[in-house]
Amino acid sequence: MNQRRRTTVFLLIGAVLLFVVDRFSKYSALEWLHEPVILIRDILHLHFLPNTRFIFALQPSNVVIMSIVAIVMLVLMSLLAREYVAKNNAQVICLTVILIGAFSNLLDRFRFGYVIDFISIPFWSVFNLSDIYIVIGVIAFIWSMKKEEQHLAKNDSLR
Repeated sequence: MNQRRRTTVFLLIGAVLLFVVDRFSKYSALEWLHEPVILIRDILHLHFLPNTRFIFALQPSNVVIMSIVAIVMLVLMSLLAREYVAKNNAQVICLTVILIGAFSNLLDRFRFGYVIDFISIPFWSVFNLSDIYIVIGVIAFIWSMKKEEQHLAKNDSLR
């Protein structure tokens, strides 16, 4: 098996694993999290919250518009990931993690009419694993792009 195929298989297995963990966590919250569970007082709670809001807690007036925006974002991210496949594995991994989070939240929105949030930091927000995937993916993607720019600049200066 060549290196590219091995990388693709690894990426697919990792993506499926992340997706399954996220879906299982949301299913568990929906089924069993009827009362808040305090893990660390005033810092970390598990608390089911059906989130009808959109990006950065915006309240859209139309679910159709919100869904169209989410689908367009997923398509654009998929196209971007395809562009990076030949260039940078780290960036493909980052984009894949972002896509998994976005797709899972979109799946919630279509299935339930809301996103299942359950990780609560009382002084800040309530979110889910998909949100964590998205944030980590975006930060890692930006970091990877900066590292690539530094590497290219260093190579250019050596010429």
